[in-house]
Amino acid sequence: MNGYPYVTNGADRGRAASVAFLLLAVLIVTGLPPWIPFIRRRPLSWPLKMSLTLTGASQAFQAAFLVSAAVARARFGASLGGAMPAVPLCVLGALFAIGSIAEDRVGATSLVAAISSAALWLIMIGLH
Repeated sequence: MNGYPYVTNGADRGRAASVAFLLLAVLIVTGLPPWIPFIRRRPLSWPLKMSLTLTGASQAFQAAFLVSAAVARARFGASLGGAMPAVPLCVLGALFAIGSIAEDRVGATSLVAAISSAALWLIMIGLH
């Protein structure tokens, strides 16, 4: 890669797209289960709502970045700038999920989603 934030080599673009789609699939698989109680309109505790909001914001930003990397608009090296505000959101989401587990025994999937989202950010940083 040439140091610019855009991928110009065709082979690099294909590899970046396949890695981005793989990470996006992991994000979707780990990110959707916490929303099941919300979709089923079950009452949610305040810590669980906060966990879903914070983790969901980080995951939405992460999904946008992964789609951008998949269509070769950005390279994974630029993920450090995206991870700086997003990883603290994941950490806060995990803390609220722990509070939700302690309060009403719900929120384990939200905790898994927050931890996996933070791990995916760290993987994306390591890919550059």
